[in-house]
Amino acid sequence: MTAAWAEVLGVATVPLDVNFFDLGGHSLTMFKLQDALERHCGLRPTIVSLFQETTVSAQATFIRASREQGENTGASGSTEAVRRARTARLRQQRARKGAGQ
Repeated sequence: MTAAWAEVLGVATVPLDVNFFDLGGHSLTMFKLQDALERHCGLRPTIVSLFQETTVSAQATFIRASREQGENTGASGSTEAVRRARTARLRQQRARKGAGQ
């Protein structure tokens, strides 16, 4: 996953919780990321899912959820998989906030 981001963004390291756009990505590079993720992960997330999940961590959760459901994210994406990925991301964010207090 990070290899795909590094390839598209031209960076050596990719933090897991940094927004794609904060690392220099833009709407057109999202299409390159879609291709790179398919090469590196074997799944092709929809552009909509990539815009909804803009960190490596969130995209990994989304892809993992899609694989667990035995779905190919390339066709249309699953509303349920998106919801689960978003819920998992929010739990992770809350856990980090709670640990920092």
